[in-house]
Amino acid sequence: MFGHESQSVNWMAQSAREKGAKFYSAWLKRPTLQPCSANLRKQISNKRKRRRGEQIQKNRREQDRKRLLFWVFRRLLFWLWRGKRKRERETRVEKIWFTRRKAGAFVIGCWRASSERKSREKERVLREERDQKPIRQSSPPIPGAPIKDPIAAQHMKSLSNRLRHYGLRYEDPYDPYYIWT
Repeated sequence: MFGHESQSVNWMAQSAREKGAKFYSAWLKRPTLQPCSANLRKQISNKRKRRRGEQIQKNRREQDRKRLLFWVFRRLLFWLWRGKRKRERETRVEKIWFTRRKAGAFVIGCWRASSERKSREKERVLREERDQKPIRQSSPPIPGAPIKDPIAAQHMKSLSNRLRHYGLRYEDPYDPYYIWT
């Protein structure tokens, strides 16, 4: 009886199987103490851990041969690739894409672009301010009145300087040269 019991996993499972009960599958759920092969033990542990897709392996020599072939093939491919690289390096035309000069030019170009952007922004702001308050040019200028227009003031200054160069004087009471000389 004990020998028969050790052959099947247990007598309840055996009787249930004999009666055709498909619901009771206690086979390989609890491993027996009977000696068995390593593959079967592995399969039992896989069953117990509910792993799928790990069936009984082929014989070990086949596996080892496959593994060895894989590594040999890999090494051969590596040697071929290295030889190809060596040949390429020996027959290479120098094509250096990135250089210090290019990097410097890129940085300077970025800096110039940013400074140009800033200057354009300044010009835009000045233009907007000028368009908001247009300059009223009074012509002819009233003698004695302070000049509002900055460009006209510059012209008057240059005129007075020219007159002073010739030893004359532009007699304007609001002219600073007239006041301080």
